[in-house]
Amino acid sequence: MFRHRAPDPMSGHGAIPDRRQTLRLLGGVAISSLLPASGCAQTAPPLRPEAFGATGGEDDTAAIQRIADHAARTGQWIDGGDRLYHVDNVLWPSGTRLRNIRLKLLPGERDDRSPVAIGRRGQSTKNLVFENVSVDGNRAGQRAVGRSGYADGARSGFQIRGRVDEVTLRDCQAVNCATDGVMIFSDLQHGADDSHVLRNITLINIACHGNRRHGLSADGFRMLTIRGCRFNDNGNDIGPGAAIDHGRMGARHDNVPYGRPFDIEDYLVGTGWADLLIEDSDCRGNRTGALIYSPVSPDSEGFIPRRGVRILRCQFDEPGGSRWDPPLGISQATDYRGARATFRDVALIDNRFNNAPLRISGVDGLTLRGGDVKVTKMNETQPVLIANCRNVALGKGWM
Repeated sequence: MFRHRAPDPMSGHGAIPDRRQTLRLLGGVAISSLLPASGCAQTAPPLRPEAFGATGGEDDTAAIQRIADHAARTGQWIDGGDRLYHVDNVLWPSGTRLRNIRLKLLPGERDDRSPVAIGRRGQSTKNLVFENVSVDGNRAGQRAVGRSGYADGARSGFQIRGRVDEVTLRDCQAVNCATDGVMIFSDLQHGADDSHVLRNITLINIACHGNRRHGLSADGFRMLTIRGCRFNDNGNDIGPGAAIDHGRMGARHDNVPYGRPFDIEDYLVGTGWADLLIEDSDCRGNRTGALIYSPVSPDSEGFIPRRGVRILRCQFDEPGGSRWDPPLGISQATDYRGARATFRDVALIDNRFNNAPLRISGVDGLTLRGGDVKVTKMNETQPVLIANCRNVALGKGWM
């Protein structure tokens, strides 16, 4: 963080000039924007939720929203002192700096509720940092999930949607959410495949586990970096006898469970993405394996291949899905396999895969080397199954 440093009056350089003197010295140039305002955020102590009415009681939504709005205006950090607050949906504006807090979603039947909601339709949001923020989605208290038809309920721990730029999550966790741990969603605010609405999102040392659907989902982004993260035990049921739209039931499509460590997927022209880096992350023990998928025809007008995938030194498995589920799938829809690629420039390096072969299709420019795969599924022998790919470079052991 940039810090203004004033001269030391005892250093022999004289007293600090006031604003009028500074303007005179610079020939009258207006530089007020360069001077620190009184009580600026760089030197002010962090804000505490209790100062805005939070009690740690049954519902602190209004108090947490007040401190979020105030801190965004002043640029101050919010420090929760590692206390737990029960909240409904809280919208975090541009400029948020939040650390050392635990947030738990209130029970209910309404979709589109996240303790950390970033971005809203028709607005741009940017420059947010979250450190040591723990979100509990309270799956057991969520009912009627997905009945609205919106984003499979959109009851995620961190929901980053619409036009958002520069978000960093560091040392955070999102657990027991009724949708995803982290949802990065264009909200269908699309234009063209080369005009990404979500930009420069970084996840460092994030834990997403026990969520109803995926650890992480994303579309419509440019530059998504995932480093040292753990996506485990997502998509599983957490108790018998729950209705299919209850938070305790793992997410299903056509009654088939499908929760994954991550699901990078787009829906139509304009929700494409570019520049995905995943490294040193653990993606094991989920309902099924990780997926990068596009159902959009590459012959569609305006389609640009989803490009720039780097997955390095990660661990994957496929512990219990159908015969066809891989630990990692990079998949072009079968109906569109032809002359054009869906993905471009994909590198999988030094990763470890268990239980089943990789399945990769529709890639122009595939590099696969290092690491290993242990295939244990019946009737499967090859380490990787490749279809409709061009410019493929396979390292030793992947032939």
